[in-house]
Amino acid sequence: MNRFPVFRISGTPRERGRQFGQLASEQIRSNVRAYERAFREGAAIQWKDATAYAAQFIP
Repeated sequence: MNRFPVFRISGTPRERGRQFGQLASEQIRSNVRAYERAFREGAAIQWKDATAYAAQFIP
């Protein structure tokens, strides 16, 4: 049985985000690849268009 990873992080919100990003980098990359594949295999919007739209919410 696969278990969900548990990460222990602390610090400011920015520090916690960076720690989590580093610790979960494998899972994050895997998830992005899954989304890319899903968009390539029949989504109504192209991956590059979806990421461009999402980028406006970064600020």
